[in-house]
Amino acid sequence: MNRTKTAVVALAMGVGLTVSGGVAVAAPVEAAAGEIGIQCTRQYVLASNATLRHSPGGSVKAYAFVGDKFNVPNPSGSWYYGNLYDQSNTHFGDGYILASALAYTGICF
Repeated sequence: MNRTKTAVVALAMGVGLTVSGGVAVAAPVEAAAGEIGIQCTRQYVLASNATLRHSPGGSVKAYAFVGDKFNVPNPSGSWYYGNLYDQSNTHFGDGYILASALAYTGICF
């Protein structure tokens, strides 16, 4: 391995990348609970019946019931955008649900 390639491999691995066939690819990241800056999709369950909407406060797309799952990639604000699944893991689509209807399960993937 020449010096330039060695430097590139070392740099790639230092920023959380691995090298596969000479190409830097993202390496899996493990994080302890409470670490700042870690992005993941959070899983919520419906704590009360709600509606999945096309936009915040917009028209109803589907009905969500207590126990259904709602996966949210970026929770913020009073309306969360994500994907709705029933208790049998049937996907009902993506959209917005009021955050107050959700309870975080502690699952982050």
